[in-house]
Amino acid sequence: MKGVFIRLLGYRDVLGWHGIAGILLVLFSVTFYVASIIPSLSTVKKINETATQIQLNQMRTSTNSPIHKLNTNASLGDIYKNFPPQDEVAEILSKIYSMAKNSKITLEHGTYKKIIDKTSPFSKYEIEFPIKGKYSEIQLFTSRILNNIPAIALNQISFKRETINDTNIQSKLFFTLYILNK
Repeated sequence: MKGVFIRLLGYRDVLGWHGIAGILLVLFSVTFYVASIIPSLSTVKKINETATQIQLNQMRTSTNSPIHKLNTNASLGDIYKNFPPQDEVAEILSKIYSMAKNSKITLEHGTYKKIIDKTSPFSKYEIEFPIKGKYSEIQLFTSRILNNIPAIALNQISFKRETINDTNIQSKLFFTLYILNK
């Protein structure tokens, strides 16, 4: 390091004091990075891995965690009980229409397509809802469906506004309702 400093003093007429100070600052920064930052990064990585492992262990040992329930208490029959049978589909759709009414959005009709998978214990309904309403109302409606019907999944959502001043938005929601085959 002393040799570098002496060589820089030889270039002081070319670089000037500002140039020499800049080079010394770069050298100091590189030295500091190698000596302090790099070892700290590996320490942070180890701490994050340890924290993740502790969280997983807590979830496995907690009696309220879904992982614990799946690993110790759940059989396939218990899991299948969470999915509605075919005869409850009309009731679920009625529930969705009442949620739309309570969310103050316009849901005039829906398109339903039943898909039967003979290799699976489940069938599914692909459901499309064209709706109109304010963005916050559509968001509320979507979250109500997902929170109240555990066997449904949101596949896609699209929004369309005719003009920039419109408060109402046209939206299409695409859901999949999983039902248990008998």
